[in-house]
Amino acid sequence: MLILVCISTNTHARIHTVLNKETIANYQHQKIQKSHNNKFADIVSAAAIKHNVDENLIHAIIQTESAYNPTASSPKQAVGLMQLIPETAERFGVKDRTDPIQNINGGTKYLKYLMALFDSDLTLVISAYNAGENAVIKYGNKIPPYPETKDYVKKVLARM
Repeated sequence: MLILVCISTNTHARIHTVLNKETIANYQHQKIQKSHNNKFADIVSAAAIKHNVDENLIHAIIQTESAYNPTASSPKQAVGLMQLIPETAERFGVKDRTDPIQNINGGTKYLKYLMALFDSDLTLVISAYNAGENAVIKYGNKIPPYPETKDYVKKVLARM
């Protein structure tokens, strides 16, 4: 099934968009996802503005890391929405990793640091968020050859 959407932008121009089942399903998924994370949307927006980091990147990281679960934890001792390990939390001033405001601000500060370190190269920033900046540097400022990190980069970029 195809749906043609026609939007008039002025009296002389129209934008035509063809929607197929996949596009509609993706749109519906995004609506569901947005309603799911609404309680954190204001915190993410504030952190994005405060630290000058793309809000979509923050949301994509949170969705990939914890699926918006503020009490999520991993075997590697990562905790909270943005899955901060103790060293990263301490480095970026987070006292309570389960507190959504502290966690999102700390994770966003880390993203800002990584953006500066890797000259805003999103694939390297996302790789470093997952594997650590030293792993990215070790492999010559390239995505480390870890299957988990390669998959992580794809997931985050797709969610942006």
